[in-house]
Amino acid sequence: MRLRRGRAGIAAFERELDRLSPGSQVASADTSELASAVERSLGVQATALRILGVVVAAVALLLLGQALARQAALESVDHDVLSALGSIRAELGLFGLVRASVVALVAGLAAVVTAIALSPLTPVGVARQAELHPGFEVNLAYVGAGALAVVGVMLFVGAGLAWWEAASGRRGRAGEKPSRVVAALGGWGLSAPATSGLRMAIEPGRGRTAVPVQSTIVGTVLGVATVAAVLTFSASLGHLFDRPDLYGWNWDVQVGDEFASDLAGPATSVARDPLVSAIAYGTLGRVQIGGTRVDALAVERVKGVIEPEVVAGRAPRRADELLLGTRTLHAAGAHIGSTVVVGLGERTVRMRVVGRGVLTEFAGTARLGEGAALTFAGMRRLAPDSIHNVVLVRLRDRDRTDAIARELGSSSTSNVYKPVKPNDLADLQRVGGIPFVVASLLALLAAATLAHTLVTSVRRRRRDLAILKTLGFVRTQLSRAVAWQASALAVVAVVVGLPLGIAAGRWVWAVFAGRLGVPPRPVTRVLAVTLLVPATIVLANLVAAVPARLAARTRPAAALRTE
Repeated sequence: MRLRRGRAGIAAFERELDRLSPGSQVASADTSELASAVERSLGVQATALRILGVVVAAVALLLLGQALARQAALESVDHDVLSALGSIRAELGLFGLVRASVVALVAGLAAVVTAIALSPLTPVGVARQAELHPGFEVNLAYVGAGALAVVGVMLFVGAGLAWWEAASGRRGRAGEKPSRVVAALGGWGLSAPATSGLRMAIEPGRGRTAVPVQSTIVGTVLGVATVAAVLTFSASLGHLFDRPDLYGWNWDVQVGDEFASDLAGPATSVARDPLVSAIAYGTLGRVQIGGTRVDALAVERVKGVIEPEVVAGRAPRRADELLLGTRTLHAAGAHIGSTVVVGLGERTVRMRVVGRGVLTEFAGTARLGEGAALTFAGMRRLAPDSIHNVVLVRLRDRDRTDAIARELGSSSTSNVYKPVKPNDLADLQRVGGIPFVVASLLALLAAATLAHTLVTSVRRRRRDLAILKTLGFVRTQLSRAVAWQASALAVVAVVVGLPLGIAAGRWVWAVFAGRLGVPPRPVTRVLAVTLLVPATIVLANLVAAVPARLAARTRPAAALRTE
């Protein structure tokens, strides 16, 4: 029935129905529970995408910032000429401000066009199934705010760098000294192309031949670090998918539920089976903690140790102790060691929170990070007539699952539950490829930064290359020098970026796991990270192919004629 007053008329309707037909039951649609179910389906994806968005924004800002810094440094060599012609520092800064404004406006326009063009691909995951109006979408508030943010950030960074270069003048450029690192490596018997390439990679040079190698190193380090962080995060996520105990299934099979009969006798009999390593029985109940209703699992050991996966603290052992999921703990405003009021029906008891853990979804009625666990004696305090209608079994041979279920008195497989990924993780798995896509784009951006630096280095150091060729370098040696330059930058990026990326990936996973409510156990795939080393060096040499050919085609007479 649909009531004229909506949900506001349910109470009066129930009273009238009870008067006409005492004992009748009414099932009403609870919009708050429906909303909670929708939020449950989208919450994990939203959290993952928010964290990814913050990381991408930070890395992109650093990459674009160092690109603008490189451009500002390249153009600052003309400041001395402009100063000699009468330009003051304020005017030099204004030149940079104008350039930064043009770049910012173009970037903002490109961001708006890209966002609108990609709107048919969003939303992603399970939310896409609920999209009522697929296709192009223009939300003026969000698109406008995003465009203003892009323009504002780029204008601030670009203008700030321009004013810095204008104020610094010649300072720091006239007194460049040869690198001690290159001098030390030269003593190891490296070839002339290798030594020249190392100098071009590490030493920025002087005057009009100066190349901002520092910003290039920062860009390549960020590219390698981003890929390493994504590999670490993805490995940790895959480890979570492969370990049912980490998402609450700390046993192999659950037989029974709140609708089953008493299984205490069959459970005691099954405990004698040598293939059963541990078994516990108990019950399920929906309790109220503060203003939140959650599913609670009450267990009592029969053989071995079976208890929920504990993230912090310990599992409950006494009738007045309680373990809560991470989300439930936060919703109740409690912490480990605090006392909460637990209610079931008209009964309420006070219990002390002794742990934070992970519980299963209880056949789909809870989400990851929610729920409570207590002893069976603790549940009896709330519901004295509780029976052992749930049995948890850990087996030495999982092929015995069906036989154990039959032995426990199961008439069908409908009340036999095996480990299954929670809906939250299943939804997250649908968007698991997005980090790789973003990491690939950032890696390409870092490769483009490296290519730009190599091309710029070849163009601005034509005089040095011409002198090397005059001294006897052949084309292949000039190409090798550029290849050594790219390889040196790649090695520095790997040496610095890999540890930073692994540490960042583990930190991001710890934050994400904490929001998800699972144990924060990051995993680093050594093989995948190791393969990143040769892959980076090979990619750097591929990027250096064109600049190397340009260097090999240097004509000494034409290059030195301009000096």
